[in-house]
Amino acid sequence: MAIKTLRLLLCFDENTRKQLWDLSVRHTLLINQLLVELPKQSKFESWRKKGSIPRKEIQLQLTHLKNKKFVHLKEEGVFEDIPARMLTSAVLSVQYMFASIFARQRKLHFQCEGKKTWLAIQEYDLDLAQSTDFTPEQIRDRAKQFLEEVEQRRQELREENQAEQDLPSVMSLLFQLFKETETPLEQRAIAYLLRNDCKVKVKKKKKKEGGEVEEAEVEDRDAILLRLSKKRIQIQRFEEQMAVELPIGRDPLGYRTDQLIQSAALFYPEGEFEAWQKEFAVRLANLSSDLETLPYPVLFGSNTDLYWSFETNTQPEEPKTSLCEIVNPNGTPSSRRKPKRRRYKKRKKLNTARICVRFKGFSGIQGKTYCDRRDLATLRQWVTDLEENKRRSKEDKFSLALLPLRSACLLWEPDKQHAGEEKPWQSHRLYLHCTIDTRLLTAEGTEQVRQEKLTKVNRYLRQLRIEEQADEILSCSPPPIDDEDEEQVVIENEENTQINKKNRTTRDRLIRNSPPPRPSQVAHRGDPDIAMKIAFSRQEIVGTAVMDLQSQQVLEYCTPRELLSEQRQEVLKQRSAKLHSQPKRQQKAQDKAEAVQQSEGKKSCSPYKPKINPKQLQLQPYRLINRWRRLRDQNIRDRQTEQQQGLYRPSKAEANLSQYLNRLLARRIIQRCQHWKVSIIVLPELGDLRESVESEIKAKAKQKFCDDNVYRQQQYKKEHRMGFHRWSYKNLSQCIRACAVEVGISVVPGRQPRLGTLQEKVIAVSSDRLPRPESVDSPAA
Repeated sequence: MAIKTLRLLLCFDENTRKQLWDLSVRHTLLINQLLVELPKQSKFESWRKKGSIPRKEIQLQLTHLKNKKFVHLKEEGVFEDIPARMLTSAVLSVQYMFASIFARQRKLHFQCEGKKTWLAIQEYDLDLAQSTDFTPEQIRDRAKQFLEEVEQRRQELREENQAEQDLPSVMSLLFQLFKETETPLEQRAIAYLLRNDCKVKVKKKKKKEGGEVEEAEVEDRDAILLRLSKKRIQIQRFEEQMAVELPIGRDPLGYRTDQLIQSAALFYPEGEFEAWQKEFAVRLANLSSDLETLPYPVLFGSNTDLYWSFETNTQPEEPKTSLCEIVNPNGTPSSRRKPKRRRYKKRKKLNTARICVRFKGFSGIQGKTYCDRRDLATLRQWVTDLEENKRRSKEDKFSLALLPLRSACLLWEPDKQHAGEEKPWQSHRLYLHCTIDTRLLTAEGTEQVRQEKLTKVNRYLRQLRIEEQADEILSCSPPPIDDEDEEQVVIENEENTQINKKNRTTRDRLIRNSPPPRPSQVAHRGDPDIAMKIAFSRQEIVGTAVMDLQSQQVLEYCTPRELLSEQRQEVLKQRSAKLHSQPKRQQKAQDKAEAVQQSEGKKSCSPYKPKINPKQLQLQPYRLINRWRRLRDQNIRDRQTEQQQGLYRPSKAEANLSQYLNRLLARRIIQRCQHWKVSIIVLPELGDLRESVESEIKAKAKQKFCDDNVYRQQQYKKEHRMGFHRWSYKNLSQCIRACAVEVGISVVPGRQPRLGTLQEKVIAVSSDRLPRPESVDSPAA
C-alpha cells in the first residue's frame, strides 16, 4: 500500500485560533498525566509483554483523571469541558506511544540476546583454539558440510511450507546446531561460519602456467578481537537504551523552563544571574535540540471525522458599470462610439472555490485550506466524491472505505513571519496532515482495494457465523449468570449487533455501488526473470544493477553519475535555448559588454552572448551532490563555534537538498526499472547502521589507544565521526519503496556484503524471497 501525506495550511480568525490553542494545551496536559498514571498500574508489566495497552484500560484511567484534581497543574478543572474528540485523540496518542516504546524495547532485547549468544560462541572458540590443534583446512571442510546440511534442511522446509518468508535463516539453524553438537571440531566449524557471514571464504590466485586455483583466506586475529570488542560495545549500548525511562510528555506551559531558571539561580551570584537571565531567552531559542514545547497533535483516526465542502460565495455581486456610465455620469447618451474589443479565445473556467473543513466534535469551527498546487487535484478529487455521495440516495451511496483519505492530524508549527508575537496562537500556525492511499486515486487501484476490503469483511462475517452457531449449541444448557454479568452480556451483544450491521452494510455497498469514475493508469508488467539489485556506499551513495535471474548476468550497472545524468539530447537543447533567451541573462550580457567597452575605450563592441552548452546541463543534477557535501562541511565547521557562543540557528538547507536528491534518485531508479521491465527490486536492510558505525569507531579508539588515554580516544572518535558519510540511507530506501509501490513493482529485503567494491556489493546482494533459478550455467559475475 502506497501511503502519502498531504500538508494543508488552515486559516481561522484569531478567536478560533485562541480557542484551539487552549484546547490543544489541555489535550497535551491530559496526555502527560496519562503517561504518568499508566505505568503505576499493576497490569503494566503484562501490557509490556503483550506489546500494547488495551484501549479500554486507557479510557478507564481517563474517567478517573477527569474527576481528579492535580496540584502541579496550577489550574483546577483543566480536564473539564474537553470535547469528546480530544479525549479520543488522547487515548489514541497514548496507545500509539506505548506501543512504539514496547516494540522498540522488544526489538532491542532480541538483538541484544542474539549478539550475546554470538559473542559467547566466539569467545568459546578462542578458548578452543588454544586447547586444540585443528588445521584451518579441517575446519573449512567441516564448515562446507554444515552448509550443505543446512541448505538441505531449508529445502525440506521449503517443500513442506511452500512459503519463502517463513523459512528459518541459515544463521538461526547454525545457532541451533551449535547447541546440539559437543565435538570441538564441529563447534569450531560452526563458529567459523557465524564469524564469516555463513560462508567459507576463499580467494583466487592465478598460476603462471594458466588457470585458477582456490586458496583459503587467512584470518586475522587482530581483526577478530576488534570485532569482538565492537560487539561488546553494541551490547552495552543496547542495554543502556533498554533502560531508558518512559516518556514524560511535552511542556506547552513552560514548567521545565521555570525549573531551569530556578536551578540556575542557585549556582550564579546575584549580579551574574541577572546578566545570564537577560540572554536566556536568546540562548533558549537557539538551542540545537529544541525543547518540546508545542502541544501534541490532535489525531483523527477515520475519514468520517472530517467534513469537507467547497466554499460558498454569500456576498452579492456588484453591478458592472458600463462604459457609457463612465464617460457620461449623468446618464446622457454619448455620440462617441464604443471601442472595439479584441476577441480572445474562451478558456475553460477553472474551479477556484476554496475548500473548507470542519472537525467532528468541534461545533462551529470551520477553516479554509491552502495546499501545494500539486496536491490540489488530489484534494479536489475526494471532496468532489464526497459531494457526489451526499447527493445520492441511501441505497446508492458508495462505501467510504474507497475514499483516498484514511486519517489526519491537526498540529501547530512555528510561524517565522510572526516569530516576535507574544501570544502563542499568533506566533504559530495550524496545519492539517492528511494521510491518503494513492491506490485509490486510479480506477485499477480502486478495484484492487475493493477486492481486499471484500475479502476482509467476508472473512469476518464467516467467522461470526461460526461463533453464532456455537453459541446456539451452548445455549441449550446455559450456566447461571449474575445480574451484573447479565447486564455486561447485554451491552456486549448490543455492541456486536451494531458492528455486524455496519460490516454487512459495508459489504453490500462494496458489491453494488461504485464511486465516481476515476482516471485509469496502465499497470507495470515486468519480466519475472529480471530483477534490480541496489547497494549503498559511503563514497558513491548508491549503485544499481539489473540482472537476469536465470543466467545470473548483469544487464546494466549504474552509478549516481549515470542515474542523475540527462541523456535526452532534445531536452537538453530545449533547456539550453530557453536559458539563452532569458531577459535577465541578455541584460546581464549587455551590461557586461558596455562595461568592457567603457574600460577599453572602444567605440564599437559586439554584444556578448552567453552560450549554454547542453553538455553543461547534462551533469547539472549530479553536481548537486558536491554542493551538498560543501554545505555539509561548512555546517560542520561553523556549528561548534556558533554553539559555544549561543548563536546557533538550525537550518534545513542541508536536509532539504538531501531529501530532493533522494527523491530524484528514487525516480530515476524506477525509470530504469520500467525501461528494463523489472518485476522485483532487492533493497538491502540497513538495520541499526548508526549503532554499528559508532561501536566500530569506539572499538578502534580503544584498540589504538590504551584505556587510560581517554582524551586521545575522544579526539580519535570525533575526527572519524566528522569524516563519516552522513547521508540518509533510510530516507532513500523509503523514497524507493514509495515510488515502486506507485508503479506496481514489488520490493523485497536483501543482505548487502560488508567488503568489496560497490559493483561487487551490488551483484552480491542476496535475498531469500528471490525466485530460485531452475538451471544456472555460469556463476555470478
